[in-house]
Amino acid sequence: MNEKPNIVFIILDSARADFFSCYGYDKKTTPNIDKIAKEGVLFKNAYAPSSWTGPSHTALFTGKYWSRIKIPYVNLGLSNQEKGKIEENFFKNNFVKILNNTGYETISYTINNILMKGKILNIFKKQEIDLANKCNLYIGQNVLEKPLKIPLLKSILTLRFKKAFFYANAIFKKLIIMASKKKANHKFLFGDRIGIKRYVKKLSSFKKPFFLFINSMGTHYEYQSKKRNFKNLGYEDYEEIYFDSRNKIGPLMYLVDENIPVSEKQVENTKKLYTASLNYVDEFVGKMYRELQKKGLLENTIFIIASDHGDEFYEKGIFGHAKTLNNGIIRIPLIIKFPDKFNIKGPYDDLASLIDVFPSIFGLLGIKHHETDGINLFKQKNKIIFAEHIMRFRSKKDELGICAINKDYKYMKMSDGSKRLFKNADFYEKNNIINKNKNIVDSFENEIKKIGLNEKCLGKTDFVMFDKSSLKKEMEGLGYL
Repeated sequence: MNEKPNIVFIILDSARADFFSCYGYDKKTTPNIDKIAKEGVLFKNAYAPSSWTGPSHTALFTGKYWSRIKIPYVNLGLSNQEKGKIEENFFKNNFVKILNNTGYETISYTINNILMKGKILNIFKKQEIDLANKCNLYIGQNVLEKPLKIPLLKSILTLRFKKAFFYANAIFKKLIIMASKKKANHKFLFGDRIGIKRYVKKLSSFKKPFFLFINSMGTHYEYQSKKRNFKNLGYEDYEEIYFDSRNKIGPLMYLVDENIPVSEKQVENTKKLYTASLNYVDEFVGKMYRELQKKGLLENTIFIIASDHGDEFYEKGIFGHAKTLNNGIIRIPLIIKFPDKFNIKGPYDDLASLIDVFPSIFGLLGIKHHETDGINLFKQKNKIIFAEHIMRFRSKKDELGICAINKDYKYMKMSDGSKRLFKNADFYEKNNIINKNKNIVDSFENEIKKIGLNEKCLGKTDFVMFDKSSLKKEMEGLGYL
């Protein structure tokens, strides 16, 4: 057994906490994760540091809020000099680099274009990317939708046989994916299935302690599942919803025109797709967990399940994420199963943020790290945490802003000048009590200024991302358009 514990960290992209059965959902959406939660620590009040993938992962791996470092993403409208400084800061101060230098084998797996294009995963020693998305990176187009014969022929004619072999394999993989679309239907599901099976086989062969990071896209729209997952949750209309209604539901996920009418049936069908996808991904989390047990690795592995953000289902007039800082988007699951020797188990009731995960793990392992905005949750308690939505994806109707949360209240400060205050018990944020609590608002304002988020969140980053055609293509590949 390795002296240092292994770390397996699974991010279920777009998974919101209140749809997990261990967080109180009325259907058994996550039976495997529920069992893991009972054996580990379930953080009841966990929040994402942002409303979408890029900044949440940046905060996770650096321990700093995005507006204090920004994401090393290639199309933010920044000068080359600005990009260079951002990337230098990111690659200099991040937790994966520390694990690399502490003797860990660090491996990442995802098919998430934002993480791949944004260079976030370059900090890992090994990156495993689904072949379809490797091709996407090489030729800048979606392998499922674009022809590959021309680059294959060019590679052969120019005697670039290594590249020709790559394209030939990509074409073969494309045919498999297309053949499986009637059953599995989409690269996200395909990539998750291959990724988890592959790593379960590899884990026991590592000679060093390993840190395995997986970003699973099964719970990201287009919400992948199988007929058995509908059956597991008591849904009988699989064919209608999964195949026929997807084209009607898809455009709703990223509405720009908020006046588009939405029926109750469309909302319910979207929720069924989502919960079935959560049930599907839960199966694979359970398989990985059991395989670790079978190989004798679990007893020396810290097993983490979390999300980078959630999705909304028209509770406040929108679908999807990357639009606001409502609770449906920033309230996330966080579950950590520790080896028995740590003697850490049970529910955690205090505030927690994704930004606290690595400071907490490193604190337990005695690993030194740079100064962060997160804390060691097992030695300290959060008095206040923050979340940011500081880049527009779709239109000027997106609600840029920041929010601050303490044990009782959530304060939202938006770029249009509006301010909101809600009790944490008001999950759907129906009762804005801003006018009755000036002292509470002033206290939140002081905390926001102290950490230095307000100017950057509400000022320079106030622009529409999709004015840039190159970024628009990349976001289409991930399903944002």
